[in-house]
Amino acid sequence: MFIIIAILAAIVTGLPLVLLVKRLDIPARMNRTVLIVALLFLAGSMLLVHSAGSSLRYMEVYRNWQTVKGRVVEAEIAGKRAFHPRVKYTFHWQDSSYSNISDLDAPGFGTKAARFQVAREMLKNIHVGDSIDVWVNPQNPAENTLVNHPRWNSFMQYGAGIFFSALALAFLISALLQRFTPKKETQS
Repeated sequence: MFIIIAILAAIVTGLPLVLLVKRLDIPARMNRTVLIVALLFLAGSMLLVHSAGSSLRYMEVYRNWQTVKGRVVEAEIAGKRAFHPRVKYTFHWQDSSYSNISDLDAPGFGTKAARFQVAREMLKNIHVGDSIDVWVNPQNPAENTLVNHPRWNSFMQYGAGIFFSALALAFLISALLQRFTPKKETQS
C-alpha cells in the first residue's frame, strides 16, 4: 500500500517538474548523461522507499507481539557527546527472566544541548523500579522492545524517496521526450 502511495506521489509531483526540466532545453549530447543520472536517482529512491516500507512492515509484526509488564533496572542519559536515553529493563516470560537495553528510539541528530534535552525529556517519567510495558515476540522472547511505533527516520526515508523519484521521473520523461520529439530545422 505504501509503495503505491509513493509511486502516485512521485508521479503527481514529477509531472510539474517535467515541464520545468523541459524548459531547460538539455543539449542532445547531454541527453544520455541525463538519462543515466535519472535512472540512478530512480534506483536510489526506490531503495529508500523499500527500506522505509520494510521498516513499517516490521512494525506491523510488533502488533502481534504480546505485552508484558517489565521493571526498569536503570534509566540514565548515556553518551559524552551524542547524548541518548538508556533504559535497562527486565521482564518474566514463561518461567524465564529476560533483560534488555533500549534507547527509546531517540533521534540521532541535533546539537549536543538539544540531544541532552531530548534524552532528559524522554526519561522524565521513567525511574528505576517503575513498571513498564514490554512488547515480546511470543516465538522468541529474547526479541523484545519498549518502542512499538515506527522509527523516526522511516517517514523521512519515504519523503526523500518520493522526492528523488519525482526528480528522476521529471528528468527521465523530459529526456525521453527530447529524444523522441522531432527537431525543428532552423532557417538560415
